[in-house]
Amino acid sequence: MQLIREAEARDIEPMSVLMGHLGYPTTVEEMEHRFKNISMTSTYHTQVAEVSGLVVGMVGMVLGLPYNRNNPYVRNVAFVVDEDFRNQGPDQVYCKQLKSGPGVEMLICSC
Repeated sequence: MQLIREAEARDIEPMSVLMGHLGYPTTVEEMEHRFKNISMTSTYHTQVAEVSGLVVGMVGMVLGLPYNRNNPYVRNVAFVVDEDFRNQGPDQVYCKQLKSGPGVEMLICSC
C-alpha cells in the first residue's frame, strides 16, 4: 500500500538516506537541523512516500510568488525515490498529486 503524507520528525533518518540517493550524503544530525528549519518556514512543505510502512521517497516544495502572474506557484526543490522503488508507483503518484494542487497556477517540477 502506498501513502503520501506530510513529513514528520520520525522521518528524519530515512530522509537523510534518501538525500544520499540524490548524491548529497547527509547525516541524521544534518537532516534533523535542516528539517527543523524547513518545518518552521511556512512557505516550505515536505512530503514522504510510504510503501508498507517504509519511507521510500520524499519531495520538498516551496511556495513562490511570481512577478508576471497573480497566482502563486510551487517549486519542487527536492524529489527522490529510493532506487529500489523507482518506476514502481511512488514517483508517478507524486507527480500526479503535485500537478493537481489547488490554487496553484504553475508548477516547476522535475517530473
